Amino acid sequence: MFWLTWLILTVGVAGLALGVRGRVISREPRCKACGYLLVGINRTPRTLCPECGRNLWLGTVRHAVRTPHRRLIRASLACLALALALFTADLFVRLTGWEWRHFASVEYLKNEVDRTSMIDGHVREWAELTRRRNTGALTIEDFTDICAIAVDRHLAMLKTYMPADHTRHSMTFPQAFVPALGADHVHWLHAACAQEGLTPERIDAYFQAMFRPTINLDAASNLQSAQPLHIRLMLYGEGSGGFESMQVVALAKEFIIDGVSVDQEVLDDSICAFDVRRIGNGHLAGQWVTPVILPPGRHHLAITMRLGVTIMVIGPAPNSLALGRPWLDQHSPPMLYEQTVQRQLDVTVRSGAR
Repeated sequence: MFWLTWLILTVGVAGLALGVRGRVISREPRCKACGYLLVGINRTPRTLCPECGRNLWLGTVRHAVRTPHRRLIRASLACLALALALFTADLFVRLTGWEWRHFASVEYLKNEVDRTSMIDGHVREWAELTRRRNTGALTIEDFTDICAIAVDRHLAMLKTYMPADHTRHSMTFPQAFVPALGADHVHWLHAACAQEGLTPERIDAYFQAMFRPTINLDAASNLQSAQPLHIRLMLYGEGSGGFESMQVVALAKEFIIDGVSVDQEVLDDSICAFDVRRIGNGHLAGQWVTPVILPPGRHHLAITMRLGVTIMVIGPAPNSLALGRPWLDQHSPPMLYEQTVQRQLDVTVRSGAR
């Protein structure tokens, strides 16, 4: 709007100057004082105007007759009035914080945010939709549509950022290459994943596009006597990125040691949470020290674990938000992705005596 105002103002000033100067209607010499036609009169230092007697030698002859261009003047004055109105409106908006998008229809706002890209984030449209959500002005259908648009546009940005045939080495790209989102766009991604804005199938597809995980469980094959069992969790990602970090919560659902199930009460409080960040070509999640202590000897383990993954989506700090739904209880972190992993392991426990 600022540049439009100055453009209209420039056009108006230039047009007014040309209109006042006017257009040429005659190029016959005339006396400037009385307008007498001087065709055929030879001027010398002593020549006088036959009509008014003024000396015609000292710049008193007009060689062109102009008339103001009234239409151009009227159009230029209209441009100046429009520029003044735009300037006044812009000043009013800046001083009062008035936003014309407050009066736009929801359909218009949805169509605008549906064009969100890495070049144009449509920040103000997302902000207006967030304002309407906070004031309860959106219907359930509108809320669902906007959640789907937020996820679809993020996926489109990720596909633009990273080709489809990328490899694991893509995870070593600097974070600066990953598309950052506006704070309100991230807000709607959080709403989509946390408040049933999307179906579990669509959330799973969203997570697969961002991370595409391969999850493995492993354990130390050799332990000393009285040493707790250590479970290692490895995650490898080949997705498009678009997140700052991950958090994984692992809940042991079932431990079967040598055909005997471990008491579930022992495992209920054994919840392991750890951050996952880019390390080399994959993601090393870390290890979980279980409350299980095995006796000396060789043991066969059948482990079933329920994993929940939270993704921190990239946005303007500190507006990065974790995506997901509450997983274990109201105090647990929101989980975007859940997976149950089963693993058969062999562990040897050596006696402490040498």
